[in-house]
Amino acid sequence: MNERVLLRVSLAAGTIGILVLFYLSEHITIGERTIDKLSAADLEADIKIKGVVQAIEDHEKVAFLTVAQLKDIQVVLFKEGNLSLRNGQLVEVIGTVDEYEGKLQLIGNEVRVLAR
Repeated sequence: MNERVLLRVSLAAGTIGILVLFYLSEHITIGERTIDKLSAADLEADIKIKGVVQAIEDHEKVAFLTVAQLKDIQVVLFKEGNLSLRNGQLVEVIGTVDEYEGKLQLIGNEVRVLAR
């Protein structure tokens, strides 16, 4: 094949690939769960929870949040800057379910404040 045909084929394939990825990223959602329904079967699953911040332990590189609904769960956040959360705020946390010392916890990837 000559270079022009290869260039056109590669540009077309790249463009189609980017469009497919864009479409998929818009339609993939992480399911919202309630804390009281979490179990060991959910280990390593990506989930989304909403709850009220009950306690915050802010350290240099990590923060521990206690987020509560009817039941509470500890959320571990590895951070790079200041944490701007307060007790009583309604938050949405997206993260991965993990277990530490026999208790379920959430390794937070993203925290959004829903109400101040």
